[in-house]
Amino acid sequence: MRKKNRRKGSANISPVPDVPTSIDESPRLHWLKFLSPTGQFMAGVALILTIIGTWYAFSPKLSVDLRDSLNPLDPLATPFSIRNDSLLSLNAVNIKTRILSASTPKYDPAIVNSLLIDARPSIPVLRSGESTTFFISADQASYEAPFNRADVEIIVSYRPVMLPFRQERATRFSTVNSIDGSIHWAQRATSE
Repeated sequence: MRKKNRRKGSANISPVPDVPTSIDESPRLHWLKFLSPTGQFMAGVALILTIIGTWYAFSPKLSVDLRDSLNPLDPLATPFSIRNDSLLSLNAVNIKTRILSASTPKYDPAIVNSLLIDARPSIPVLRSGESTTFFISADQASYEAPFNRADVEIIVSYRPVMLPFRQERATRFSTVNSIDGSIHWAQRATSE
């Protein structure tokens, strides 16, 4: 009989498993070998579309809308509403108002390109589906109201709940005079 060569403690060491080097050997990707090349391509496309769809579903969505004016002769008496339309909360929401131009019956233009920070403090959390309302007040404009024409840009900055950096969204509105003399806001592109 031959004696086996044994080292002390070597009985407890298990052999190192072989690392898979191809799809055929990988247990996680084993199902791919049953697909044709077209099937593998379609599985890849489906994976990419799933990633894009998930990003779109959870990306931040914010809307700025108008409410009915409290005084049809004063455009600053119109409340603006900011709504979180995304699936996740938005943190540290700040609202700034830039009056691009505004005129009163006495002065044209009365204000040109001024940046005003909203008087309200930062909103800590704006949950999904929640909205908040604010006014562009004449006190902020530091000029006598009422304005008969105005062009404003509302800038909302926020930090999405899953991202570490802040995002900013600007929406522009300008006034339109109706036949009866009342003033209404109309949304415009920020590049106009």
